[in-house]
Amino acid sequence: LLIIVLLTSLCACKTLNKDLISINGLTMGTSYSIKIVPHEKQLDKNRIRKNIEKILIDINQTMSTYIDDSELSLFNQSKFTGWQVLSEDLFHVIEHGNQISYISHGAFDMTIAPLVKEWGFGSNIRSRAIPSNSVIQSIKQHTGYKKIKLDTMNQRISKSDPIITIDLSGIAKGFAVDKI
Repeated sequence: LLIIVLLTSLCACKTLNKDLISINGLTMGTSYSIKIVPHEKQLDKNRIRKNIEKILIDINQTMSTYIDDSELSLFNQSKFTGWQVLSEDLFHVIEHGNQISYISHGAFDMTIAPLVKEWGFGSNIRSRAIPSNSVIQSIKQHTGYKKIKLDTMNQRISKSDPIITIDLSGIAKGFAVDKI
């Protein structure tokens, strides 16, 4: 009986792998691999791939710090401290990130973008020399998730410090996975 169960399972796995659709690519500075077990026989792999690529391009154009004219980059470049309306996706990710910051008492903080750059990571990669404590303390004056305010009713954001910047690298990829 055990041998029959094992053989049946093995045959089912081989059938499953034969029908498996694999889609791979590059985005957000990394690679992705998606495996789909089709419920119907006639899935259009090219259409699925195009839809996935569109989602990823849209998210990148919204949340990237590497694209100068992404919605997030434009917010970061702005010194305006008044309310700014955001797209639904960007607002959703920032709102979720802010909740995580609050729950973690700032252990997760999207406003660390200038520290990321100072340490030599991010879109402006430079020397990875260890910054001095005084440089770190100076930069930290312009960070802190409490320095951004969200208006959920109107999908708006404001920053109390004009040079606050946001880096969504710690959350945007997860959002892309959820959206796909």
